[in-house]
Amino acid sequence: MTQNIAVAYSTLAFINESNSHIEGPLDIFVPLVKRLLSKMNEDGILQGESNVEIKDYLEKLYNISIPKPTIEKILGIIAKQVNDVNEGSFILYQDGAFQLKGYQFLEIEQQIANEKSDIIKLSKLFDAFCNANEIDKSDIDLFSFLDQNRINLSKYLSDRSTDFISQPSGQSIVARFIDYFKSIPEVYQAIKKIYIGSLLVSSVNYEIEEKYIDGYLLLDTNFVIALHDLNTPESCEVCKLSIKAALRAGYKIKILQDTIDEVKSLLEAKSRGFTSSVLSRDIFPEDIYNACKRRNLSAADLLRYADNLETFIGNNHIEVVYHTEKIKNKARFSKEYKKFKKIRNSPASALHDAMLSIYTQEKRGTSLVNDFFQVKCWIVNSAYNRSNRYERVVKKQGKNYSETIKADNLLNILWLSNPKLGDDFKLNRIAELGIASLVSIELTSHLPSSAVIRELEENIVKYSDERISEQDVLRLSSRLASNQIERIETLNETANQDKEKFIQKIKEISKKQEEIEKKQQAMIQSTIADYQSETEQFQIARQQIDDERSKIMDAKLKSEELLSKKDKELKQTTLELEKAKEKATSLETELKRAEINKKVKKWQQRSIYFLVVMVVIYGAYITSLFYCCNWNSEQVKLTIIGLEENPIYGILVIIFTLLFGYACKGVYDRHQSQSNINNYIKRLESQS
Repeated sequence: MTQNIAVAYSTLAFINESNSHIEGPLDIFVPLVKRLLSKMNEDGILQGESNVEIKDYLEKLYNISIPKPTIEKILGIIAKQVNDVNEGSFILYQDGAFQLKGYQFLEIEQQIANEKSDIIKLSKLFDAFCNANEIDKSDIDLFSFLDQNRINLSKYLSDRSTDFISQPSGQSIVARFIDYFKSIPEVYQAIKKIYIGSLLVSSVNYEIEEKYIDGYLLLDTNFVIALHDLNTPESCEVCKLSIKAALRAGYKIKILQDTIDEVKSLLEAKSRGFTSSVLSRDIFPEDIYNACKRRNLSAADLLRYADNLETFIGNNHIEVVYHTEKIKNKARFSKEYKKFKKIRNSPASALHDAMLSIYTQEKRGTSLVNDFFQVKCWIVNSAYNRSNRYERVVKKQGKNYSETIKADNLLNILWLSNPKLGDDFKLNRIAELGIASLVSIELTSHLPSSAVIRELEENIVKYSDERISEQDVLRLSSRLASNQIERIETLNETANQDKEKFIQKIKEISKKQEEIEKKQQAMIQSTIADYQSETEQFQIARQQIDDERSKIMDAKLKSEELLSKKDKELKQTTLELEKAKEKATSLETELKRAEINKKVKKWQQRSIYFLVVMVVIYGAYITSLFYCCNWNSEQVKLTIIGLEENPIYGILVIIFTLLFGYACKGVYDRHQSQSNINNYIKRLESQS
């Protein structure tokens, strides 16, 4: 892996950590691709017939390969953002063609420079570490080691058939380097950012969607041991989080009764040999004795764990598969059992592993699958095993799927399918656990077999009362753990042939380790001092740049504040004018309305006046009639009958009746008929 991709990974980790507005994994890549478009514009690449040209430029600039559909989605996000601010600077057409016009993006240039500086310092520190350990690093790549997780996940998630291969050899110095510097925050943070960036690239390469999985996870012996925190602390946390994430995803967690029995037997055996272990607890990081030393546990504690195992299993939501006789009978006559007998320590262990395999095959069935989440059953383990039993695969429809999966790989895949699992699943912690797993696997893979170590332990215990000190044993453990002793078997052969020569060799190894430790300590202290000095100088330079930038930003802020103030004043004046205008318009409307109301009232009053006149005329007629007849009603009646014979009188009565009816209708229309009133008001409004 080149430094370019390490810088890109670190920058992605920074963007993910520092940007609270990120809604999905694609948003993390937007700044990097924006910078890429800016670089293309600088290079005079102003248009292209396909976004494949952008994809190729991405690989050239960052050494990162992203699928074409993912690139299309990222470019779609950028096109919308860019054209909302500066229309036309980046145009993306529906057929994938694109056009750039003066597009610039400089926001992350300083951060890119910061990450590049950190990567260069990390490389120098690694070089010094290799020199201190007298190791030729020409074929060793720190950054490629940290990218192994992405490669491991591709074996499960890629849509192409991928062979399951073991980890590349010769990387133990990288694992030792990470293990040595994990306690130094500045160095470990730089390492962790590369790993996080690699995991983020996986998240867009596969774009896994959250889904409910109707499947089974069958726990292996070492998973239960790790869950008890009898492995490394990180393994314990990985197993707990894996169970939590798997249950949330829909998996059913299973364990064979035979696995429980094997765990009990292992704990009881370790309890019996508790005092005889001299080297194992210091050499094997995943050894139960190492965990006992770390946690200050005794042989009695191991027996207590064995006695309470069923309760522990139930408390962790693990279902026990009882009555495994049929599986055991199938396994006993299977080809798997024959293979495992050649590589396992005992027939019982081989039979147990064959049973796990048979159970998994039965759960998977014969259906063809091309998707990780369609696989019905996995054997979940939490340890590196030198027997390579985990490399056996089942081939289905051109896609290779191992029967087993390591807990950390399972956790990573479940996190990728749902990054918002909860506070327990923060990316920073997922990365720490993943790095710990890589380191543990690499260191363990180069250690001698447990049988060889046990024989060496017996020889050391045999001569420990003489000239082999505890310090000699510790230094020997360090040499063994760091894979610095070739052919450890020769030491055991020497012990059987010549006691004095064996003791002398142990002393020589101890002295050699002491010299290396002193040299290593001196060189590393000097390098760390240089590293910290460079960091301080860089921070001073960065602070100066930040100060200058702060001054520019302050001036810009003041200018913006002044413009904002003027803008506010202008807006306030405009608002006041608009309010005054609205008030004048409102007043004019009110006056107009008052005038119209006045005219309406007069219009209504005229109808009443007319009706009153008609009533008065009628009243005067009746009064005069009674007066002429001396107020005699009979006489009035006779007079009216006589008048009715006069045609002129009849005409006058008809005219009066019509006028009276007209007056009554006028009062109703002008006072009670709302439609008539509204029509009159509209006529008045149209005339004004």
